[in-house]
Amino acid sequence: MKVNKIELVKDYDENGYVLDSEIYVSPLNTKLEIVWECLDTLSKIENGDSNCDIHTVTDLVVRIYNNQFTKKELLEGLDAVTRNVELIEQITFVASGQGFEMSGDTSNAKIGKINSWEDSKNNIKKFVKDMMKEGKDINNLMDMTFSFFMEIVDESNKKNVKKSESMIDAFM
Repeated sequence: MKVNKIELVKDYDENGYVLDSEIYVSPLNTKLEIVWECLDTLSKIENGDSNCDIHTVTDLVVRIYNNQFTKKELLEGLDAVTRNVELIEQITFVASGQGFEMSGDTSNAKIGKINSWEDSKNNIKKFVKDMMKEGKDINNLMDMTFSFFMEIVDESNKKNVKKSESMIDAFM
């Protein structure tokens, strides 16, 4: 598993040089709910939704880091010129699953082709619906860590692989 980090400036000197900054590390386990919100936010940005503003993105980044800092500290601690890019990169890290490495081959998986953030969101939505049909509670699903969710998806994909009796049958 990988973590992401963000550096927030705490103090400058009179010339604008950084005197003090603090580096925050994202948690190892991100809840599926946060991943879903990241996908939803990126999908809205991608589609030009005007309701998705800097405050929405900032609130999400604060939640990604489990409230290790406040929204005000985040906005004041990032450089104004690069702030928007940094915030989007934080959300993209979580939404793209960069913090999680899947084991096994998912080429034969039930996952559809992904061309946009909306596609990623729809794939997760499909798996959540399938799990709910199996009797899982939506609140428990959204509270589970993304890594555990992906393990379940990985196991589900392994069950759907067609097994053959011989190597010749595999290629026929």
